[in-house]
Amino acid sequence: MLFVAPIQIWTYLPAAVQSHLKTIATSQNDREIKGLCLESVNSTAAFVEGLVTDYIELELESLLNVQERRATIQSILDGMERKNWRLKKKVIKNHLKWPLQDFDSFDMTDLLFKLRDQLGHGKSYKLADRRHLKDGKLQRDGSIMLAGEKYGEIYQVLSSRGILPPIQEHPSMNVEMFLVPSVANVFFEHAVRFLRAFVKNVHLKNGLDMSDLLEATLK
Repeated sequence: MLFVAPIQIWTYLPAAVQSHLKTIATSQNDREIKGLCLESVNSTAAFVEGLVTDYIELELESLLNVQERRATIQSILDGMERKNWRLKKKVIKNHLKWPLQDFDSFDMTDLLFKLRDQLGHGKSYKLADRRHLKDGKLQRDGSIMLAGEKYGEIYQVLSSRGILPPIQEHPSMNVEMFLVPSVANVFFEHAVRFLRAFVKNVHLKNGLDMSDLLEATLK
């Protein structure tokens, strides 16, 4: 007889993020702050994805006893390790019907993954402005612009919510817009709110409720 004991890696991630955020709040080292902001974003996304993936797999396993769906469900389960957040949302929409978009802070949590997909791959972003030569010196014409569609979309949301200041207000292009404490903090806060709504509203067929486990990881 085979016994399976899941080791839930995601339960360790809130402590890592909280440690990063505490260090960020007191550090005077700019490079350390930026590095920890990056790690916070990555770990926060992994925290969300880990818990949600556990729920997906547990629910799919409960559906294996439905004969007409068994082959399809087993195929999805076999491919879960290769599915990213976007594909996992598709599994939820098509097979589990959980209304993720209705849960508190879903939009910001979804944006977190868009930022993680850029930062997690070390993807650089580019700033640009227009200049002209006047009296032997370069003079700026207009404001700084952010090049690139994906980073641009993330910036627009964060700026519109007051999390990042308008880029037009920066006097030079030597500015970091995403690896800052305000971004790391707000995404962790929204991730926690989303997961609390998730475990409250998603009821697994096997009766398992991870609400208490989630709260224990946040202490």
